[in-house]
Amino acid sequence: MNYCVLDLETERELREVGGKQNLHMLGVTVVGVYECASDIYHAYEKEEFVQLESVLRTSDLVIGFNINHFDLPVLAPHV
Repeated sequence: MNYCVLDLETERELREVGGKQNLHMLGVTVVGVYECASDIYHAYEKEEFVQLESVLRTSDLVIGFNINHFDLPVLAPHV
């Protein structure tokens, strides 16, 4: 199975954007990814989000801590 493990860092904190209902406003500074298929780690910065999108689309599974309720909604406006 081709999977990746993802974690991201935000530009702002929840209190700065008015809480969890505004996850899309947090912004993203960097996304760290481990790609199982190639056994590599990569830190994607904003200008590399096109490549990050390709990695996510070709992965059978994307793994992360609280990914469905935080990472993916935060990342969605950028990818």
